[in-house]
Amino acid sequence: MRYLIGLIAIVCFVAGTQSYGFAEAQPSRANSRALTIPQSPATAKPAKVKQPTLQPFQVQSVQFQEIQHAGTTRLAVAVIFNKEIDPSSVQQNVNIRLLRKNEQHFWVDASTQGNIVNVRPNHITWLSGAPLESAVYIMHLRGTLKSKDGLYLDCNKDGKGEGGSLPAYESQMYDAVDRLLQEIEDVRDAMGQGSQN
Repeated sequence: MRYLIGLIAIVCFVAGTQSYGFAEAQPSRANSRALTIPQSPATAKPAKVKQPTLQPFQVQSVQFQEIQHAGTTRLAVAVIFNKEIDPSSVQQNVNIRLLRKNEQHFWVDASTQGNIVNVRPNHITWLSGAPLESAVYIMHLRGTLKSKDGLYLDCNKDGKGEGGSLPAYESQMYDAVDRLLQEIEDVRDAMGQGSQN
């Protein structure tokens, strides 16, 4: 029995010293408040990066030229943009049209069929399907045309794409009336029958 009591006393003593040693190794509550734990970089807030603003999608110029096609004089037009065009957004006679002024001074489609339209990286060429008439012409573009970077056409040069809303973009006018009158005058001059003033 003495042996058993002695064994229990030794076990209790050893257990007590281990608990004490463990307690010594742990920081006290007062000391634990003073400890600072460095934050990992993953928990720090990332700095705000300013996104570059995209340049608006705009028409740079519109150029008209008369050419001979299928035995008739046609009007060819090149519309040049400042960015690459999304070809899927180009809808002939919907968001890009060649218009002419009729006898009642209304703008009407110059040609609804037979136009030859090509979309290049930053320009669209348009060859009218109808012969040139003695009229005034313009290119009419809607804001649903898009650039490859997803911006709608800025029709009024205010820096914002129009999308489906007004206004539309209308080019400078091409006056075929003056051209035809000048041709008649040139022929008369060549024949010595210039207009008498």
